[in-house]
Amino acid sequence: MANQEGIATGRSWRDLPLSPPGVTSVIPTSRGAHPLPPRQTKANHRLRWLGSGAALTLAVVLLLGLVPSTSAPLSSDVAATSPGTVAPDVAVTVPETPATPSPESLIAAPFADEPVADVAEALLNTVVQIERNGGVGSGFVYDDQGHILTAAHVVGGAGEVRVRFADGSFRVGQVVGTDTSQDVAVIVVDPRGLVPAPLALGEDPRVGQLSVAIGSPLGFQQTVTSGVVSAEDRSLRLSGTVVRNLIQTDAAINSGNSGGPLADRYGRIIGVNIAIATRSGGSDGLGFAVPIEIAIDIAEDFTGSRPAGATPDRFGNLVETVG
Repeated sequence: MANQEGIATGRSWRDLPLSPPGVTSVIPTSRGAHPLPPRQTKANHRLRWLGSGAALTLAVVLLLGLVPSTSAPLSSDVAATSPGTVAPDVAVTVPETPATPSPESLIAAPFADEPVADVAEALLNTVVQIERNGGVGSGFVYDDQGHILTAAHVVGGAGEVRVRFADGSFRVGQVVGTDTSQDVAVIVVDPRGLVPAPLALGEDPRVGQLSVAIGSPLGFQQTVTSGVVSAEDRSLRLSGTVVRNLIQTDAAINSGNSGGPLADRYGRIIGVNIAIATRSGGSDGLGFAVPIEIAIDIAEDFTGSRPAGATPDRFGNLVETVG
């Protein structure tokens, strides 16, 4: 629910821990099938943190059913030509061979056919899984010095975490700094071989634009979901702290996504995912991210350096900008 200041409130919630990281189990219950939960009111909305948290039960449901055919039945009225009947003349038009297209006409809009797939291809190698005390969160490499952005609640009070990369390799990450007021943290790892994600610095996201979330929801590393930017400048009360200026998205975000990137159609990071508002305990299409501009300002205070942003040219290629 929201108070008179327009700030959404609710019980904060830490992510569910996994058993062990990256392994998902189905835990049977001795009480049989779960009864339907009681209807909940708006007052029961809970704001849930998305990093690491308690034991996890996954229910796997296969939905099978009979699908009626949508094919039109064959018509019983078949017109036949009597023997000896001369068919009428039919005019046949041969289409002209189209002219050879110019190179300019072959340039499609950026990522026009499969924008989400192209964003995933561009970013998956920059996204990491962060493991601490048996729980997992997400993060992404944002500069060429091995710095990784994530959520403050993912690292907690740890000075060191384990960072798993897309190829399955691990590196030890040192926590450089945390800012609990915006739920942002910076980790540093050995930068050799790492490629940073491009950042959409200096641009505000537009409501309705494509948004792509990448991370490790429920421990499933390298998961990609998509939606749109639903709203801007949201405020949430999380663990007694009001976090402002958040991006709202309906891209599916769950426990373990925290600290992972929210990207635009060009594969540029527009935010750091930190929280969801939910009735069900899972994604209800209400996810929230710290804008990348705010996250980088905080990171700069910790590291003393600021990465450049990236701007798409008319062909959709990203060009580094001096920030």
